[in-house]
Amino acid sequence: FADSVTHVDHEAEAEIVACIKDAFPDHAILAEESADDLDSSALASWTWIADPLDGTTNFLHQYPMSSSSVALLHDGHAVAAAVVCSATGEEWTATRGAGACKDDVAIEISSLQRLDRALIGTGFPFKLPHLLPTYLRQFEHIIRNVSDIRRGGSAASRTAGRKRRFPRGCARLERAHVLLRSHGHELCKRSARAATSARCRRGVGV
Repeated sequence: FADSVTHVDHEAEAEIVACIKDAFPDHAILAEESADDLDSSALASWTWIADPLDGTTNFLHQYPMSSSSVALLHDGHAVAAAVVCSATGEEWTATRGAGACKDDVAIEISSLQRLDRALIGTGFPFKLPHLLPTYLRQFEHIIRNVSDIRRGGSAASRTAGRKRRFPRGCARLERAHVLLRSHGHELCKRSARAATSARCRRGVGV
């Protein structure tokens, strides 16, 4: 598995940081490629979280599923987010309490309630290859209980517009959170086994 960081990641991050600092000089910024930890920025009343290039491997192979994204926190709560896929020109935005849009058109969480009819997205633990055997056992359990599974390689794009597996990591989690909260939903943690339970089927649409 590859975990690539290119000059594009760093250059895109520099542009994002510069734009934010120019518009909001008093805001803190947590950017993926240059951040040491969250704590130093989390103390600010307004904090931006930026991922300059999600899906770097896709970008390197010219596979059109990569994105740049930002989320804005106020006093530790996600209030706005944006995800842009430069390869396709797609743009997703969300504001807490005001809904989410794709290319300025309102979007909604899927109304599908049956997990066995759901097409879901996932990813592989490329940074922790020793966990792959465990993951594959979970993968087998899940794929037997859903319509099908896709691995897009860009969690931000998948969460914004090709839902519904929610990614780990601060920037990705905040993006997912504000997109859901804009529709009155909440993020929750579920094990692979719980994902097939009746309780999960009554939760966020897949």
